[in-house]
Amino acid sequence: MAHTVPGVISTHGIAVHDYGTHKMVSLHVEVEGSLPLTEAHDIADKVEDVINEDLYAVTTVHLDSYRDDPHS
Repeated sequence: MAHTVPGVISTHGIAVHDYGTHKMVSLHVEVEGSLPLTEAHDIADKVEDVINEDLYAVTTVHLDSYRDDPHS
């Protein structure tokens, strides 16, 4: 679901907690490191909205900066 949002490069660290009628989702979303912070947060908000609507959950997105070279 998160990958349907433009600007999402990758996801990891996904956790879903099901408390009966209440679900909580937490995940890390990688976005381009050069994005302005406001744009990165807009992407996170859209990911949360998509997941919340689809799973009827409360979602928390943790933003990570994507790097082509992890050694740089």
